[in-house]
Amino acid sequence: MAEGRTFKRCSCRDADGKALGQKCPKQRPSDGGWSYRHGIWNYQIELPPGPDGKRRGPLRRGGFATQDAAKDELGQVRDLRGVQQIRP
Repeated sequence: MAEGRTFKRCSCRDADGKALGQKCPKQRPSDGGWSYRHGIWNYQIELPPGPDGKRRGPLRRGGFATQDAAKDELGQVRDLRGVQQIRP
């Protein structure tokens, strides 16, 4: 079972109106870190197949101001789903 992940995304668009998402240059300054003012944090976790055996899409949630907030809620979802995070 997947452990889930956090990621940062913004709603900026290029000149053609296409969403930049994680490729937005404002999110990652030249020093390589994350801009704390630009974009929002999200999490995603894969769901197990439904009762009929068909694959279900991932559970995604966004709107978190910090990565820690997104990780905290992802941890709560893991606990509710009975998913153990694998630690090295």
